[in-house]
Amino acid sequence: MNKKTLVLVCLFLMVGFGCYMKTEHKITAHITIDVRQIKEAASSIEDMVSGNPSKKEIPKAKPNSRLWFSPSEAYAQTTQLKYLTEEIKEAIERRKSRYPQIEELLNEGSVGENNQGLLEIRAKSQILLDKELKEIVSEESNDRMFIYRSIQEQNNLPKEALKDIQNTFAKERQERVGEGVWIQLPSGEWVRK
Repeated sequence: MNKKTLVLVCLFLMVGFGCYMKTEHKITAHITIDVRQIKEAASSIEDMVSGNPSKKEIPKAKPNSRLWFSPSEAYAQTTQLKYLTEEIKEAIERRKSRYPQIEELLNEGSVGENNQGLLEIRAKSQILLDKELKEIVSEESNDRMFIYRSIQEQNNLPKEALKDIQNTFAKERQERVGEGVWIQLPSGEWVRK
């Protein structure tokens, strides 16, 4: 057998038998929810609670180019955020029933909107006894946390996403409150809006 034939036979055997490789690939996928979807959910939920749709400006659509050689826009496919389950709707209804009293307490200055999307007692209330104030703040904050956790869990988001959800809702609430209401800045400092 000449050298050329031997090389060809070896190559044939390698291709036929030796090149079988079992490969395993582990893919770690993270579901990405667009931050805008969380903002939209926050806005929608707060609209339901207050009964007043926010007056945010709707962005205008960009005109489409008619030129065949112009680049078109491409968008990554994202999962639609789930946030209106029956349990969340019940929490929203409870919040809605407390809303007028919460607004009074915010305007009075006895409570404020913290940077985690929760209510926090700031001073004694002229409207409620201390026990009643603590109870309403606790109930409101519990319902808010239930909503935040439900959004995180239903969308299979990592635990770290809960903080982002809370921050988004905090910003939404702080944008909606009136002048003179206590809000907590991301730095932790409390100021009157």
